[in-house]
Amino acid sequence: MHPFRRTIVEEYRRSRDPARADPASARRVLAIENPTDIHHGGLVVFGPDGYLYIGQGDGGIIEDPRLPAQRLDDLHGKILRIDPRPSQGRAYGVPPDNPFVGRPGRDEIWVYGLRNPWRFGFDDGGALVIGDVGHKRA
Repeated sequence: MHPFRRTIVEEYRRSRDPARADPASARRVLAIENPTDIHHGGLVVFGPDGYLYIGQGDGGIIEDPRLPAQRLDDLHGKILRIDPRPSQGRAYGVPPDNPFVGRPGRDEIWVYGLRNPWRFGFDDGGALVIGDVGHKRA
């Protein structure tokens, strides 16, 4: 797959200069292949619960018959929630209270059915608020 068609989440340790990351310390946490050059998402942020939230777009194929955002076995069109620390031989863990843990599909999914959740945040009560990109039909 094209090298720019991936969503990559990496962890870095800071260098001796506390304002800079040490490039040699890179550790890949998650990589998702994307079918196009658009709608990869955008924001990665720690939530008030201490877990990492990752916005992942649907891949940008207009009227994709596979409906990746609706599928629970596909990470596209979702907000993912993970524990970025290595766990059980994997690069990251999955919080046990994620809504799809133990069900068919991907345990990382927190919210599904999105087009391109490029911005999101948490209100004062801890509720997730999402800025998603729609599609204008001609």
